[in-house]
Amino acid sequence: MIWMAQQSYSEEFFQEIKIVQNIIDRMARNSFMLKGWAVTLVVVSFLVEGQKIHYAIAFLPSLVFWALDAYFLRLESCYKELHKWLIKNRPSNRDKMFDMDARGRFQKDVDGICTIMLTPSLLLFYGTIMVMVLILNVYSTTSA
Repeated sequence: MIWMAQQSYSEEFFQEIKIVQNIIDRMARNSFMLKGWAVTLVVVSFLVEGQKIHYAIAFLPSLVFWALDAYFLRLESCYKELHKWLIKNRPSNRDKMFDMDARGRFQKDVDGICTIMLTPSLLLFYGTIMVMVLILNVYSTTSA
């Protein structure tokens, strides 16, 4: 009978780990999709000619996409912390079984959104977009 309880617990453990891994994967996909949308929006704003305001319009959504990307990466970090906690503590602990509130539990353990926005990968990606938008905005105002 003890063996059956351990087997059931083991299945629950692996199911919980799988759920967390799926959430982490979804957060990574969201981050990737945001980058695609940011590039698409900026390229479309560059292709639409005629008014100088189009370049300025590309600046604000790029900033919003940058913050959203940092938010999803922060959330992904919270779930990675939950994953580490499960691996370390779940075999001997059944507390908060299937509790997926990683943000509430591990928020203090991960960097803030502004800190994540300034990581080299995001800064290089979105910084390049912002610099291109600013250069084209200045170029369009001086050439007009």
